[in-house]
Amino acid sequence: NNNNTAPELPQKRIELERFTRFSQSILWKLNRNFYHQKGIAAWTQGYVPHFITNNSFHAKVFTRLFQSFLTDCYNATTNHNTNTNNTSEEPFYIIELGGGC
Repeated sequence: NNNNTAPELPQKRIELERFTRFSQSILWKLNRNFYHQKGIAAWTQGYVPHFITNNSFHAKVFTRLFQSFLTDCYNATTNHNTNTNNTSEEPFYIIELGGGC
């Protein structure tokens, strides 16, 4: 059809895999294999390597992972403050490396 409407999606869903760690998932392996096969060509030959960094699923997973990391850091400094100079009032600095253009 030519009216620029999206095709209707089937109502039945297919489970590709059971719940698993993101780093052990099929999606992770597919992305890893793609960039392993393409190498630098993923950036130099017209491929746009944005899927891994520009989709909401990955953003949510990495956000939860980072929140858990911050929680662990906070708990380590507040519950076991024997060998550290950190306190819960000290800032936590985030530095983005390789943010692109």
